[in-house]
Amino acid sequence: MLGRLERSKAWVSGRLGLVEGLPERVLEGVQSGKIGAYVATRYLLPFARANASDCEKLAEKIMENDFRTREVEALCRYYAAAAPKARSRMVEEPARFLAALKEARKGALDLKLSEAENRCVKNLELIGNVALGLVRQLPETCTYDTQAEIRETIKTAWGRCSERLGILAKTAEAVFTGQESGHAG
Repeated sequence: MLGRLERSKAWVSGRLGLVEGLPERVLEGVQSGKIGAYVATRYLLPFARANASDCEKLAEKIMENDFRTREVEALCRYYAAAAPKARSRMVEEPARFLAALKEARKGALDLKLSEAENRCVKNLELIGNVALGLVRQLPETCTYDTQAEIRETIKTAWGRCSERLGILAKTAEAVFTGQESGHAG
């Protein structure tokens, strides 16, 4: 729905979030055009809410290196899943981290995967990415204030998910240890 500014409520909300939630130095980067508004709204704002000082350090590196949107997204995603020591190294040397990530991906691409193998790799990466998203989303969604029925629905969905992940884990263990599940030998 467009208002007087001819902008959606989501757009206005995102811009207000930038002004209210970003550290001053990061906001200056957005205002100067060195950091795109989309990158700031989508990636740096949630990052700043979690760790403002690391967000500022990363923003400095973004302005110095002119990282692309996908690179910033990768940095923020891997940062969220990393151990504290790795996080520190990622923020201090994001270009080095991205180069290592690119090299690791290149190594995987050098292999000639069949369509089924490629689909398997992509599905596993998708499951991993969804799991990382849920690490952030679940605590935000299922709070003490959440209605009991909603909380129970989420808990039931988690039970089904957990069961399926358990089956996947057993299958993967059998495959990677050289055993084939369900076969006589």
